[in-house]
Amino acid sequence: LEYHAQYQKAFEVITGKVFLKISFQASSNLNASVPNSVPMKEQGARPALPSVITAGESKSKKVLVTVVRAEKLLAKDRGGTSDPFTVLILGRQIKKTSIIDKTLNPEWNETFEFEITPSESNLNVVLYDYDKGILYGSSQEYLGSVTVPILNLLGSGNGEEWFDLQFDGQYQKHEETITGRVLIRVADVPPPPPPPPDAPPPMLLVTLVKAEALQIGGAKSSVSPYAELMFGSQSKNSSLQDDSTNPVWNEEFRFNVTESLSMLEVVLHGCELGSNYGNTVLYGSVEIPTTDLTFGKAYESWHSLKSKDSAKKTVAGRVLVKMIIHQ
Repeated sequence: LEYHAQYQKAFEVITGKVFLKISFQASSNLNASVPNSVPMKEQGARPALPSVITAGESKSKKVLVTVVRAEKLLAKDRGGTSDPFTVLILGRQIKKTSIIDKTLNPEWNETFEFEITPSESNLNVVLYDYDKGILYGSSQEYLGSVTVPILNLLGSGNGEEWFDLQFDGQYQKHEETITGRVLIRVADVPPPPPPPPDAPPPMLLVTLVKAEALQIGGAKSSVSPYAELMFGSQSKNSSLQDDSTNPVWNEEFRFNVTESLSMLEVVLHGCELGSNYGNTVLYGSVEIPTTDLTFGKAYESWHSLKSKDSAKKTVAGRVLVKMIIHQ
């Protein structure tokens, strides 16, 4: 859940979330099912939310907005000072600076990232005085606000400008004289730095550690297990092991991460003794997701074998695999 000024004038920090489930049902008389005799506004409904960006509009872009400082603000506290903070509102995007205690000339130099479009690029900058209540919790008092046209500021060549604060009735009911101004800086988000020219491509390092409790029907000692590891179009085989039930490999395999790959498949086979990867039978297989791997962080876990015929059917045995992505 987020704060939105069209539903409540006084800003406050919102917590919580709501779970929605939406379904569509086809109807041959769809238009007739939509009432149009009474407009929503006359029914007392809430104001409409901002419209969704359509495919025909220009693409969005990301910008950096820095609240540099403010000066000559209203004094809302005893002693002739305030505890100011700034709220930045752009559509559904809301950011908030830290609170600066006991000053009318706060300096923040805090930067926030926003996503803008040609139809939604005006940033509402609202300043408040923070009051920490002793008995009834905290509150805030309005210090003034201003609307910053981000696209105009970006096109000015300077990207930084002082804005005089003004009174706006959507943030405070009773009107008062506002003083002070705020310095806002806007810049494009810089592109990511190019990778070093000699940097090797990232690699997925897989360690096949061991397996246990393997079974193939009644055959428990007449085959030599080995593993086939597949990552996209890349495939590698482990060595054959003599122990058909609890084999130990501790073998490493490297895979190139050159495309968007999301799954490592490990298939355990049993090879008849002396056949050198011939006359194989199947123990089972596992599919291990790789999309959640963090660069440089090792992941190690046991995986229960599944039937190749049915991914939901568990067969005897499990395999221990360790993975890490690095240069």
